[in-house]
Amino acid sequence: MLEEHSAQDRADLGPDDESPFFIVGLPRSGTKLFRDVLRGHRRVRIPPVETNFLPRWADRWDDFGNLSDPARFASFYRWNLRAPYFLYTSRHPKGVIGEKEWYSSCLSFTLPDVFEALIRRDAEAPRGAGLHWGDKSPDYVNHLHLLGHLFPEARFVHIIRDARDYCLSVKRRSGANTDRAAQLWVDGVSQARADARTLGERYLELRYEDLITRPEDELRRCCAFLGLEFESDLLTLRFSTEHTGTAAGAREIVADNAGKYREQLSPATVARIERIAGPLLSELGYPVAYRGDPHRVPPASMHAYRILDGIRHARARGRRFGFLRHAQLQLGRLTRG
Repeated sequence: MLEEHSAQDRADLGPDDESPFFIVGLPRSGTKLFRDVLRGHRRVRIPPVETNFLPRWADRWDDFGNLSDPARFASFYRWNLRAPYFLYTSRHPKGVIGEKEWYSSCLSFTLPDVFEALIRRDAEAPRGAGLHWGDKSPDYVNHLHLLGHLFPEARFVHIIRDARDYCLSVKRRSGANTDRAAQLWVDGVSQARADARTLGERYLELRYEDLITRPEDELRRCCAFLGLEFESDLLTLRFSTEHTGTAAGAREIVADNAGKYREQLSPATVARIERIAGPLLSELGYPVAYRGDPHRVPPASMHAYRILDGIRHARARGRRFGFLRHAQLQLGRLTRG
């Protein structure tokens, strides 16, 4: 559900910096936990649904034409309704934004302003209320350069989790191949860190393990980065943030939800992951037994693993959401290009 804040809370805020922020990181790396912790801050608003569509918007923006034309905006609106974001948003109390409401709330019809109008509505962050609005979309870990260009005032928090626990988590969730997961981890983290060079002080790295073992220190650091005052209430989750995994149902930050790979992955699997991700893990400060150059998974193997992972993922989501719902979401992705 969308988090509710009292009218008194809003009245007490007053005018303040309202710059946006983005939370990025590979799936199963703690982005959801960090989002839901921040949603407890009086000055923060984040939609409970990941957008993930900005790169597709950017690719097709010229094709949409001048969206100040109501007819073109109507076409743009209908095209978006097939996106998973809008399908998921339809299940929340506020429902999907109406076409006229969205159109009338755009300050201009540039991509950033159209996006901001949508997120402010869905996150309940009206202009002038002194609220920081943000978005949590793990897929954007591969598009920091694009987002940094589109939103020059935005800040970016990159959540990084130990590759071995990341591989364990995705394997446990859908049976994903750990070699492919390790390579995707290396490529995603490396791409984000390379893009971060263009962001400068607008980029912050946060290790998941530090967040759960030293939450107050890390949240103070993150609040300072985002221009927020630290609030002690952030240390207690207002609602359960996870529905799967070992932290499912927890209403607090689970401090021991790290290092599970030591007991739950075989030594051979851990060794393979370290051959792929070990050098980058070491660079990030994680202890690694492997010493040597990284070994990339061959492209042919990655392609084969991707097909098998896709089948496993479809089965897992079908069991979780129902096969009809999963097919609807996939169709929405495919028909939007």
